[in-house]
Amino acid sequence: AAGAAAWAAMLATGRRRYEQHAVQVATVVEQLAARVRANEALACRLEVLGQPQTCVVALAAARRSQSSAHGTAEWSSTVPNSRDGSSGWHIYELLDAMGSHGWELNACQYPSCVHICVTPANAKRVSASFLDDLLASVAELDHKYRDGASGVKKGEQAAIYGMAASMPDRGIVGEIAVAYLDALMLQ
Repeated sequence: AAGAAAWAAMLATGRRRYEQHAVQVATVVEQLAARVRANEALACRLEVLGQPQTCVVALAAARRSQSSAHGTAEWSSTVPNSRDGSSGWHIYELLDAMGSHGWELNACQYPSCVHICVTPANAKRVSASFLDDLLASVAELDHKYRDGASGVKKGEQAAIYGMAASMPDRGIVGEIAVAYLDALMLQ
């Protein structure tokens, strides 16, 4: 289906324009990943997952320095609130925080993370203001949980997604999703 959509988009825009869009998106993705990694205020809290190859940049809580039994740093869904790693907030909190700046990020799991999909429609805005809005959102969340917040709380989107991710019987998640979609379609 994705291949057919790409083919249709190329036919609609023409090969040259389609290639220009592809280069624009790839450039913005590469620059965004590099800018997040290079930013001191973000690098101690967030980690860009992998080397983005297409149009998606995924962000997870920075891995802790301690090693697991397998010799690799453990993933956590809690983003440290300061350089010393004290307290923190859930990575899904970034969904709501960035939403207040007009961004729509998506939640993923295993590991828990959020991602932005860069498209020709949002590439200029991502390039111009995503990093600033990400820094502002991180600062807002740090402030929110700095003063006496106990434990990690979850925002509106985080609570819904986190609930599905934490269910012991993963098979029921699909059943709940079908029931939810059925209810939406019947309205």
